[in-house]
Amino acid sequence: MFFIFKPDPNMVRSILVACSDVDFSYAEVGATFSDDPRPSGYHINRYRRFLGHGEKRYQSAIHALSQGVMYRLSFAHPVFSHEREFCDQGVTLAVVARHFGIWSVNPVRIVYRGERRTGEARLFSLAAGTLCGHQECGEERFSIRFSDTEVWYELFSFYKPSHVLLKAIFPLIKLVLNRFNRESSQAVADFCDMVRISYRFS
Repeated sequence: MFFIFKPDPNMVRSILVACSDVDFSYAEVGATFSDDPRPSGYHINRYRRFLGHGEKRYQSAIHALSQGVMYRLSFAHPVFSHEREFCDQGVTLAVVARHFGIWSVNPVRIVYRGERRTGEARLFSLAAGTLCGHQECGEERFSIRFSDTEVWYELFSFYKPSHVLLKAIFPLIKLVLNRFNRESSQAVADFCDMVRISYRFS
């Protein structure tokens, strides 16, 4: 959904209410849970960034994802359907973004959230799937990997434009996606740094 002016939170929440009972806008719901997802017909995005070392860093990064910090960017912010702003399974939210002078409201629902082991590593993952009205169709998995004291932010998504008209501006979508990769990882890293400072002075 596109707007010339910035949509106010009440308008966004009314959109989310309308989306509360709708299905996901793609068929492969939960496909990102696989260690090597290969859904056909989609573009693939992979990105990872080193965050630091240790259990506290790992827990801080998990807390960042759970609060939706990866969506709090210079050009975007999340609006939750309820006052409790927490990315739990089944929660619906919208990522409100501004690209090239145009505002967009992009509804998503949290598909799953939790921790598991992959080999020697601990992996906390949180996935968001697109709903009707999102400018893309697909699913995005945010993960924090803890392996041999190292903490990594990992992002994987499969996506395609949700409308034929958006295919014409796909190169611009790629630019926005690359910016999202960089800024989302920086937002998580900054959050972890702030938590570390609070530990230091508490």
